[in-house]
Amino acid sequence: MIRLLRYNFRALMYGNWWLIVFPVAASQLVVFWNLVTLRFEEWLPAHAVETVSPLLAAFLCAHVLSAEYRSGVGAILASKPVHIGKIVAVRMSVALGLVWALACLSLVAFYYGWQPYPMAPAAVAVVPSTLFAGLLALTFATMFRNPWAGFATAVLWWSMDRPPGPLINPFLSLRSYSASIVPDTVHQTAVFTQYAWQPKLVLLVLSVALYLQHRRLVFSLGSGHTTRLRRRAVVWTLLLPVLYALSGATIKVGYLYTHRGRLLPDDTAWIRTQLSSFGPIPVARLFGSPFSAYVGDIANTWRLAAGDEADVYGDTVRHRNEVAELVRRGASSVWGSNLAELHARLAGQTAQTPEDRIKLYRIVVDKYPRGPHASAAYVRIAREYADMKQYSEAMAACESALKAVYTPRTASDALRMQTVIRRDEGDLESAAVSARRWMRVADDRLRFKAGEVLFDILQKLGRNRQAAQAARATLAAIAAFEAAIHRPGEVRAAGRDAILERDAASLRPRLEAYLRDSARANH
Repeated sequence: MIRLLRYNFRALMYGNWWLIVFPVAASQLVVFWNLVTLRFEEWLPAHAVETVSPLLAAFLCAHVLSAEYRSGVGAILASKPVHIGKIVAVRMSVALGLVWALACLSLVAFYYGWQPYPMAPAAVAVVPSTLFAGLLALTFATMFRNPWAGFATAVLWWSMDRPPGPLINPFLSLRSYSASIVPDTVHQTAVFTQYAWQPKLVLLVLSVALYLQHRRLVFSLGSGHTTRLRRRAVVWTLLLPVLYALSGATIKVGYLYTHRGRLLPDDTAWIRTQLSSFGPIPVARLFGSPFSAYVGDIANTWRLAAGDEADVYGDTVRHRNEVAELVRRGASSVWGSNLAELHARLAGQTAQTPEDRIKLYRIVVDKYPRGPHASAAYVRIAREYADMKQYSEAMAACESALKAVYTPRTASDALRMQTVIRRDEGDLESAAVSARRWMRVADDRLRFKAGEVLFDILQKLGRNRQAAQAARATLAAIAAFEAAIHRPGEVRAAGRDAILERDAASLRPRLEAYLRDSARANH
């Protein structure tokens, strides 16, 4: 086996010794440049090797059969006593072994040159990406009978990962692991960053398919390279970016449809952010005119200067008019609820009175009473009524929100308003019931606020034992809140979190004092 490896290494490098020089120089130059110019972030080492290593693998693997391409001795290769598939596999092992060794060397340099970090996951993440890139380059090099054409095809795939913003195709990306090293709050909004290893499995499956395809293609080296074969290779090369972008857009639009009303910060902002990485490619038009009108024109993030931000909603006169016209016509579309919600959001910014804003959100609940946005629309209606001190209408809107298809976020808002209104009206029994429900559905940041209200209500009712239980539950909620905002890498909402921190800091001593007094009274 060692003799076979040495023989194929010489065959691979014969007349191509620069194949070693280029990968070594490129990988170590990237390491040196990053160490000198960048400040350490946990994702940077993985990002560096997931970016550079697939490119090096494609470069080396595209030249695995370069000697046979140049000399035209494919028929001799195919007739050797050793199976041609074994020859290709051995040469691939040599090329990929060099790439993996360089990747590990780079990771070690980052570990000791910067600071310690988890090296093993980054090293494992490189394997599927390099294997896929290498086999893609080799397959197309054989189709074109030219290593540089195979390398260019792999670079085309690799370049689809480079645009700014979310990954164009989260399940075909070569850098899914480094993209996943972000705070939990980013996972909640970006969604696809939480998939670190699933794309790697997809790449492994595609690698197997490419290997089997190449095993069949390699026997064509024994015949002439016809115009028909060249044309087929060109067509497949042109189809690659189309399939990559189309499948990526389909995944994102499909996710939007199945999670309508539950995305952060909202559906429109989420999908516009996800599609922003496509730059000038008008992928929204592929999903019909109602969807294209819903999304609007998205700024080309490929051209945005540093520090510029794209418009979250595409709030232009043209966009408003298109959305308003579709809502007015009542166009039959699976995106009807989204269009009505966006129309209420955009037109509500210029509405003169609360009544005007209520009318806009009434369109959502009247046309789509069981739609994914009805609950949030009822909550907005309740807020408008509460601002006008029409509390009975606000309570009715909150009840409607809880009867519609709601999310934890909208349920928490509705129950909070119900609790506050009932408490202010003196109906403490009903307020306590609402506060308990609010506490169950509230997230880590607001659960202690629900607990505070419940504690105060139970105190006023004279239910000391239940108030003590509420105090303990609220202290636990404060601990959960503090753990959430101080979690490593957590992205904080500076204004809101600072206020909540002050509230939690002032509430804790009061609850602890009450529990101490309660314990003394019981003894």
